[in-house]
Amino acid sequence: MNAVRGMTWWSDRLGRAVASAVGLALVTAACSGGPDRPDQEAAPGIAWTECGDGLQCATVPVPLDWADPAGEQISLAVIRRPASKPDQRIGTLLVNPGGPGDTGVGLVRTGADIEAWGGGRFDVISWDPRGTHGSSPVKCFTSDAEEAAFWNGAAAYAVRTQDLARRCGEVMGPLLSHISTADTVRDLDRLRELAGEGTITYVGLSYGTFVGQVYATMFPDRVRAMVLDGLIDAVAFTTSAETRSAVDSESTDAVFGRFLELCEQAGPGRCALAGHGETAAQRVARLFERARQGPIPAPDADPPGELVLSDLLVSSFSPLWAPCASNWPGRSEDRFTGSWNAGTAAPILLIGTRYDPNTGYRNAVRTEQLLGNAVLLTHDGYGHVSFQDPSACVEAAKTRYLVDLQAPAPGTVCPADRPPFS
Repeated sequence: MNAVRGMTWWSDRLGRAVASAVGLALVTAACSGGPDRPDQEAAPGIAWTECGDGLQCATVPVPLDWADPAGEQISLAVIRRPASKPDQRIGTLLVNPGGPGDTGVGLVRTGADIEAWGGGRFDVISWDPRGTHGSSPVKCFTSDAEEAAFWNGAAAYAVRTQDLARRCGEVMGPLLSHISTADTVRDLDRLRELAGEGTITYVGLSYGTFVGQVYATMFPDRVRAMVLDGLIDAVAFTTSAETRSAVDSESTDAVFGRFLELCEQAGPGRCALAGHGETAAQRVARLFERARQGPIPAPDADPPGELVLSDLLVSSFSPLWAPCASNWPGRSEDRFTGSWNAGTAAPILLIGTRYDPNTGYRNAVRTEQLLGNAVLLTHDGYGHVSFQDPSACVEAAKTRYLVDLQAPAPGTVCPADRPPFS
């Protein structure tokens, strides 16, 4: 990476600090119990309009502060993919892609295969969580010129991120104190109501599993079915930033080590790191050591440039936005920390991938023990959330559960369709 690209990299990282800090606000605002809020009047429904590719879009107003449902409103961007088997339609499947703060609108727009999770018998609805993307997004600058001027220069990272947090507070005002997970859960419940469903059918991925756990705990009698894939450990997640970071990263080294073992077994014909007179682990270690000495020329890259250590150290991203998050100007009064023993009528289906580097398999085991009524389906595969390493067994179990409310037997293990490097 040359000097210009280096500045671009830092600007990109700092820019993502805004999104990450918004996500952290969703996380840290889930750290103390909040009282239940009064329900609004009967929902009038959602005014859908066609938005291409057979999809329907809408803008849904929700209260800025759920403690004052008749007060100031903000807007949620919502999308629906109608059931492909309308004559066999069961209801609505609500999906949260995680993040925190990933775009649900984008997920449904680009993920046509999501509809297959419910066998084509559900309308699939998702949304951009409040404060992100198309849903009253957090902005920290009043103009493009102001933003460009802010990124110009080379101020110390911690100083700049603290200034960024201050600017976000000045521009956005009260919204920053109302983007907690509990707020998102109440938005989700509002969408359930507007969709005309008495109970929710929900799929949560990654951070979306935490949204699901909070929902099931706050509204256990409103859950028809719930699939949580890529499990967050809710207790660790709400204990402290340090505990959350430790749990997030605890599986990474083991999964990476397993990847190197499989690479070595596959050989140079299937894994480029294997062979070359040394093991894959030795070659990777040598690469990191070389990067520690200075940038590595990469003339064949597109575009040509240099490889620097920071690009190798993926784990460096989390501490990068900590200064911004630690000075985040919003504080929520509607935060949630459990308890987590949700007594839902149907068991919650948990899917834990054995070699998940982001949300370790142990999270899934802990969550099964924690929730009042849950069944863990083990995906004996690799990657973060199960569909990254496809398994027909997992998909069949998920569809059977969502359609017929038949959970797999406790202890069920599903293999991936293909081993890595095959």
